[in-house]
Amino acid sequence: ISVISANAANTTENSGLQMGIILGEYDSETSSIQNSVELTNQEDEDITLIFTDTCRVETWLMDQNGEVVHDSRSLKTCNEFEIYNLIEANGGIETFNQPEIFMFDNEGCGLPPGDYTLFAEAPELSIWTSIPISVSKETGIICNDANLELITEFNQEDTLLTITPILTTDIAVDIFWSNTCQISV
Repeated sequence: ISVISANAANTTENSGLQMGIILGEYDSETSSIQNSVELTNQEDEDITLIFTDTCRVETWLMDQNGEVVHDSRSLKTCNEFEIYNLIEANGGIETFNQPEIFMFDNEGCGLPPGDYTLFAEAPELSIWTSIPISVSKETGIICNDANLELITEFNQEDTLLTITPILTTDIAVDIFWSNTCQISV
C-alpha cells in the first residue's frame, strides 16, 4: 500500500483552520492502517470549536467505483453532547484519533488492487479533506474470485453441542473475520 501524500489538508471558509489526515504504517498481519485527523489553527488568535455530538470527525474509504468500503461512523455510536475544543493560535493542533481502517469491505472480503480515496470530515465545521491510497495487491480473499465451500459437523454429547465449521477455498490466503463470530439459538 502506498500513499501519495500522508498529510493532506483542506481549508474551510475560516481560512485559518486546516484539516489533515495522518496515516500510520500499513500492518500486513492485520491488513489495517492506523489513522488520525488533525485540525490546525493558522490564525493569530485561538479558535474555539463547538461540537454538538460525540462524532466530531469521521473518515471513510471509497474504492475506484465510488463504493464505501470503510466508514468510521459504522464502528461507533454518536451521542448528543456539547463539546468545546480550544485550538491555540499560530499552529495549535487538535488531533482526533480514528478507528483502525481494516482493508476489507463491509462483507469481510479482501480489497482488490487499485486506487482508493480516504476522506475525513468534520460536518459541523463544514471542513473535509481526502488523500489517495494505492493498493498494490489484494488484502485477502477477493470473494467474487474465490470458490468457497462451508461444511459444518455437529457432535452432541449430553447437553454439549459442538459445531465445527470447515471452510475450504481454492485460494491459499488467511481468512479475516471482521466481527466476532456469533451463533444464536
